[in-house]
Amino acid sequence: MIFNKFTNPDFICYNIKGLPNKQIEKSRLKKPIIGWTIKNEKEIVKYSKYCDNFICDNLNINWRIYESKL
Repeated sequence: MIFNKFTNPDFICYNIKGLPNKQIEKSRLKKPIIGWTIKNEKEIVKYSKYCDNFICDNLNINWRIYESKL
């Protein structure tokens, strides 16, 4: 996060175990936040208020079910 001023990333990947985080909340105003690693459907609902998208591991669900919750 320190070097983001210099590198100007298009998005920020962040471990969901560290959320919520005030610095990430501020960064989300400027850049999309990608949360990693989602392992179950409950985590999708829980962390969708902090992330714009996710990196998932061994997850097989119908995302259309969650479109209204996200």
